Amino acid sequence: MYKQYKIYNFLRMTNKLSEIFSYDLIKELKETYLTNNTIKSKALIKKSVFNKFPEFYNIYKQYFSEDEFREILYCILKDIPNIPKCKNPNCNNNTKLRNFKIGFQQCCCKKCTSEYQHFSKEHSEKCKQGALRHYSNIHKVDSYTESMNCDYSKPNYYIFKNYCIHGNISVYKTTANKIHEYNNGTFCIQCNKKLIDTYLPTEKEINEFRKIFPEFYKKYSHNMNYKWWLIYFPKYYKILLTYFEKYIEPYNDNIDMKEVYYQFMHDLKGRPHCCMCNTEVSFSPTANEYRKFCDKHLYGFNKSSQEIELGKFIDLLNINVIKNTQNVIHGELDFYFPNNNIAIEYNGCWWHSDKFKEKEYHYNKWKQCKEKGIQLIFIWEDDLLYKRDIVYSLIKSKLGIYDTRIYARKTIIKEVPYTITKEFINKNYLQGYSIDKIRLGLYYNNELVSIMTFGKSRFKSDNDDIEIIRFCNKLNYQIIGGASKLFSYFKKYYNYKNIISYVECDISNGKLYDKLGMSYISRSDNWKWMYKGIRYNRLNKIKNSIHKQNLVKCYSAGILKYKF
Repeated sequence: MYKQYKIYNFLRMTNKLSEIFSYDLIKELKETYLTNNTIKSKALIKKSVFNKFPEFYNIYKQYFSEDEFREILYCILKDIPNIPKCKNPNCNNNTKLRNFKIGFQQCCCKKCTSEYQHFSKEHSEKCKQGALRHYSNIHKVDSYTESMNCDYSKPNYYIFKNYCIHGNISVYKTTANKIHEYNNGTFCIQCNKKLIDTYLPTEKEINEFRKIFPEFYKKYSHNMNYKWWLIYFPKYYKILLTYFEKYIEPYNDNIDMKEVYYQFMHDLKGRPHCCMCNTEVSFSPTANEYRKFCDKHLYGFNKSSQEIELGKFIDLLNINVIKNTQNVIHGELDFYFPNNNIAIEYNGCWWHSDKFKEKEYHYNKWKQCKEKGIQLIFIWEDDLLYKRDIVYSLIKSKLGIYDTRIYARKTIIKEVPYTITKEFINKNYLQGYSIDKIRLGLYYNNELVSIMTFGKSRFKSDNDDIEIIRFCNKLNYQIIGGASKLFSYFKKYYNYKNIISYVECDISNGKLYDKLGMSYISRSDNWKWMYKGIRYNRLNKIKNSIHKQNLVKCYSAGILKYKF
């Protein structure tokens, strides 16, 4: 709460988001997500924005809470100095963003809304004007229906007697008003369906509709579904389908209507082709445009901004590196360090899931590298996005780059409290904290610099054994002999015969446990659920809370089991 207070206080003092974010960053955000002063709301996914703009992410996490993303971004794009306050004079809370088209709500909650509407003269005047417009529109339709055989017995409906071959038609008054205003169809849905089947638009009608379609789409895009087209604009709908079927292919339910709109708006006479071959590319509904590459060439030639960012970080290390080489193993390595016998592979969560990669794909690559004496490190997309500091520290440690080196003999062993353990591991270990029983730490000048935790084995097959749950050092620290010192202390003062540990092949080759005197037992497969770009432990309850059709599996290089 204190942090939140500091944030809001700071913003009240500056009253400008432009003083927090640089001019160049704001300009770049506007160029990316604004078109003719219209926000590309479907592209504004938190993960995607943070991925494209790491600078924005670093500043955002420093000053704002996680649930303010949409509000802050809307203010930046629309040149709003700060998040607006609730219009209720008795309330000082920030309002929430309704959506990127409408903007902010007037009040922060229902209670404030009720109070504001009760006392506000501005709101009362708006209600009066809205009522006048409503009754005037109804009057227009009433004057139109007087010439027709219409029954007014129902208060909210028009009942047209013997309107067409389908007999009596009942139409909601507001709907009838819109149909009369648009003048593009009839009051009968069945007749409109027949109109779509039989109507043949001329070339002149197609060209006339194309001229107005950009503004039309901008105005009605949030309403566009089959029912809406059928009721209000059946002729326009048939024009779109006619154009698409003429130049592309016969329309079917598997084709996204967004592609139809895109083709018509840009006057395309076919689908674009892949930049690498002559294959037609597919349409991306999320990006609302055609892809640049076909399915075969999509991965590898279309690097993500995160992979580019990782490459920039590696360049700053000033170490001999070969990028995107295919001469070391059978397959490509993103980053290969020949002097260190280290290789790094970047894994996008979606493209490296079981939808695109076989179960043994990552293990086979890891195995090939091991046979040549190379340690292969897999960096996953979600880890790089949300645990960037830990990933960078891991890479530097594998390459022998440290900010601080400490000899274990200069440290003191102490048992570490639960709260400190959890905080330390979450800050310094990629997999985060896991339940433990015994927690031993190395302290240097009263500062915790390394930790090793033990607990009952997490797997039923090792029920009688004690497991090394976690071992990690402080970020960018090398504790020479730290693991050996902690392990020896545990063996000496804690009475356990069988000690086991599991090693993630993605980040380790198990040599540390060889040095501890542990023996290799076996290897097993390992995978995680992937949902909306984030991987979750397979034991996580997410599989019970989310429908399985939304989940895919991401297989890692596997897990190595060691035993003492």
